[in-house]
Amino acid sequence: TGNSTLGLFNDSEIDENDWKYFNRENKTRNNLRINNLNSGGNGSLTSDEEDQIKINTWNQMISDTIYFFEFDKIQKSKLYLKSFDSKYLLYNLLF
Repeated sequence: TGNSTLGLFNDSEIDENDWKYFNRENKTRNNLRINNLNSGGNGSLTSDEEDQIKINTWNQMISDTIYFFEFDKIQKSKLYLKSFDSKYLLYNLLF
């Protein structure tokens, strides 16, 4: 099917299938079309709206990834801290 790499994040390739980029983009597009229909429109989107979908989808995907990447680091830090004696930790947190 060819190369499905969209770019790089944290020195790793962003694979469109793993990241489900086009699924996210299509879901947003469909929601906007439904909103357009519900507001009396014909369900079509302008080229500016299409461009905005791509930008917003990309930005949200990267933002979500950064969030989960940082969250994972915090969770690993907590696990590391739990391995110390709780009295020692409590003392160091209080003083």
